[in-house]
Amino acid sequence: MIISFSSKILNEGAQPPKSLSIDLKNQVSSVYAIDAPASIVYQRGNSRMLVVFEIERAHESEALAAKFALEHSAALNSLSDGELIFFDENTREEILKIDAAVLSNAKTAVEGMYTSTKYQFNQA
Repeated sequence: MIISFSSKILNEGAQPPKSLSIDLKNQVSSVYAIDAPASIVYQRGNSRMLVVFEIERAHESEALAAKFALEHSAALNSLSDGELIFFDENTREEILKIDAAVLSNAKTAVEGMYTSTKYQFNQA
């Protein structure tokens, strides 16, 4: 699976996302009369998604892992909101596309020659 945000590939080596979580929230309202057998539920098209996942990467040395963490964080900081797209790595078919995604949190940790970046995206 390839993951792209604002035209930047987040998992350059097609590393699968770890701990992928997608939370869909939909605000609805219901109207019902006392003692009525059913109610009317309104959904006004105001659903929002929260997507959280982690990408682990291996590097050739500890120094390159630290350098990647710094450069990757700076690159993420320069991105504005955009499209978050999950592609099939073989067919390039879109699996999920969020047109107005905002990177609300990103944390990169370095452990020796490995980095782990946790991303959190909100639908704008």
